[in-house]
Amino acid sequence: MDDDIVTLLWEKHLVHVKYIVVDELQGDVRAEECKEMQTVPANPNQLREMFHQEAAPQALEAPKGVEIPSLHIFKLTDEEIRRMKAEVRGEEELDMVAELEGILFDILRIERDPGLFGEILGIIDNIFESLLLQGDFPHARAILEFFQEMIDPSMGLPQPLVDHIQKAKIQAGNPKRIGMLENILNECEPDRLEEFSSLMMFFDQQIVPSLVELLGAVDKMKARRVICEILIKLGGVRSTSSLPNWTMTGGIW
Repeated sequence: MDDDIVTLLWEKHLVHVKYIVVDELQGDVRAEECKEMQTVPANPNQLREMFHQEAAPQALEAPKGVEIPSLHIFKLTDEEIRRMKAEVRGEEELDMVAELEGILFDILRIERDPGLFGEILGIIDNIFESLLLQGDFPHARAILEFFQEMIDPSMGLPQPLVDHIQKAKIQAGNPKRIGMLENILNECEPDRLEEFSSLMMFFDQQIVPSLVELLGAVDKMKARRVICEILIKLGGVRSTSSLPNWTMTGGIW
């Protein structure tokens, strides 16, 4: 064969390869050097030429009978580019907190084992505390809205699970957490103060003492005014005259 490995090596004139022919037809097997395949030492010019031949890029040819279609670069239209950018922005702006809340809410809507139900509520409570202390009142409100949804009689939730949610709601407004909102409310913009007020409306009068303590700690006038309005709406005080004297002498009213 013209393309066997020995022939191909021989054609390369490799000076460090020696070829041996074994004649098995003779009684005693003797190995002798093949004169026809003796290598010829290559001079430097030949070696340089062989190097350039091997290093030169070779064009790939298609097998016979196989047609390769010509390649084209397709250009996107302006509409396609706008659509792709919109999809990328949508992925970047994906509300991961809301997605996580939605997953946990869906689990609780179908879970009826009190132990597992309580574990998921514990995870949600940790998320609520983190959101509250970061000033993310809208996402925190979504959790209280879910609690309100689940304890509605139309949901038909078993009483032990309703009790779990009631306890989680009380834990959400524990005095320690409310007291830690001082710095956040002092730095809040008016729209975030409105979000805070909306969040507090999901609690009952049990949170009033904590809000009164928070009122005494907050320095900003707008934040103190919002807390006073929350106290009135929750029924903790009937009018501003029921508030401590320092709330009015401090310049709120």
